[in-house]
Amino acid sequence: PKAIAERVVPLLSPSRGQIDGPTKTEESIEHAKKRRRYRILWAGRLDRQKRFDLVQEIARQIPEADFLCWGKPLLDAPPDYSRSPDNLVLNEGFVSYDDLPLGEADLWLFTSAWEGMPTILIELAHRGMSIVASSVGGVPEMIDDETGWPVTDVQSIDAYVTRIRAALAEPEERIARARRLRERARTRHSMSAYVRQVSEVLDKETAA
Repeated sequence: PKAIAERVVPLLSPSRGQIDGPTKTEESIEHAKKRRRYRILWAGRLDRQKRFDLVQEIARQIPEADFLCWGKPLLDAPPDYSRSPDNLVLNEGFVSYDDLPLGEADLWLFTSAWEGMPTILIELAHRGMSIVASSVGGVPEMIDDETGWPVTDVQSIDAYVTRIRAALAEPEERIARARRLRERARTRHSMSAYVRQVSEVLDKETAA
């Protein structure tokens, strides 16, 4: 009902902490001078929603890059691991985002078929990662053509490959978009922004 809908306020999830210093994209471009191959990261549950099958095929079409992945099945049957090409390495899981080689990777790949607002993208945004992501659910609120490389045709392997290659070809643009992404995350998904939003709601109710 309209009377109830008007009283529903979405609260934007805050990050665990604010990350300062150079973006991970800037670090990765510096590290890229010491390695011969691109490095792309992916992590998620190995369930139907996260589309690890797409990652396998994307990796197959970009043989000049190494795909380092983390995840395990929780809800669905495990994927067919035999379909993974030689340039894809799957690790079981990780404890902290800071355990991942974010500063030594060129891109983060996000392939979910549906989503709300993924916590992982909020955390990566605060760290200044370059992200190629499926435009589903709340993801476009974070990842658009100003802050990353969104993929609208989320079923298309070619669409992901095109966006990945475009991002890899423009290191300076990756830095620019990563900086804008970090700023968007700080504006929308910091603890200070969360506290301010909750306070505004409570102050409004008190005034009423």
